[in-house]
Amino acid sequence: MCRVRPVLTFLEPGVAALATALVALDLLGRVEISRNLGLLVLDTAIIGFFALDYLTGLIGAPDKKGYLRTHLVELLSIVPVYQFRALRAVRVVRVLRLVSLVARARRSIAQYFTSHVLTYVVVILCVVIALGSISIYLVERGNSINSFADALWWTVVTVTTVGYGDLSPESTPGRIVAIILMITGVGALAAFTGTVASVILHRSGRNLEEHSQEDPEGNPGDRSPVHPPETPSEGLPEPLPDRLAGEYVRDNPLLAGLSPREIREVLVFIDFIRYRRRR
Repeated sequence: MCRVRPVLTFLEPGVAALATALVALDLLGRVEISRNLGLLVLDTAIIGFFALDYLTGLIGAPDKKGYLRTHLVELLSIVPVYQFRALRAVRVVRVLRLVSLVARARRSIAQYFTSHVLTYVVVILCVVIALGSISIYLVERGNSINSFADALWWTVVTVTTVGYGDLSPESTPGRIVAIILMITGVGALAAFTGTVASVILHRSGRNLEEHSQEDPEGNPGDRSPVHPPETPSEGLPEPLPDRLAGEYVRDNPLLAGLSPREIREVLVFIDFIRYRRRR
């Protein structure tokens, strides 16, 4: 169960979005899940997926009753509405399942993008480029844009602020689309470059930290915590008395709020660091 849980969590956003779209189309009358064998099998598989996810979460939860109280949405999403005629006939049951699926999809997608910020930014940038290309193609087709490839080229050039000038909107709706794209596209591109830079710096800092814990020969260094000596006989000064510690606080506001004993401990540790550097 522990090994299955990460896989279910990874697949949950896509499965929840698919289930939401399927039930919404059924409620709108575009499809009939109960009369289409393929869609019915797909809905049954989705219910099985959600049931397995709910079961693994319940088994791994330390507080079973608390899990049942706080995961009612997940419980509603596994109700087999289309597999039983009595439930299928009640429209409110299908509506409730749609609401639970929407809530589940929204939560799982938000959790996924929160832990995958770079993926989220890339998706946003791709959506902006796609919407910009489609919009400019629809309003400028026959003027300066003759094909969707031209629309895509113009959108990328505009978002990246290159501005070759070979293509430009001529109509008023096209210029409105350009203004919107300039504002949203530049913001999305800035978020993308900033996120990529942040990821690179984070990985570089982690590599430097790992290398700093090794000695020049490449062997792991002593990673045990460094403790100051218990006695001042190794070159460290005597602890300050309470009166001098209080006077030291007046000259160092960062130590305000600490007790004299805590101040002495801080000062001893600072002196110990200086002692190690001298060595």
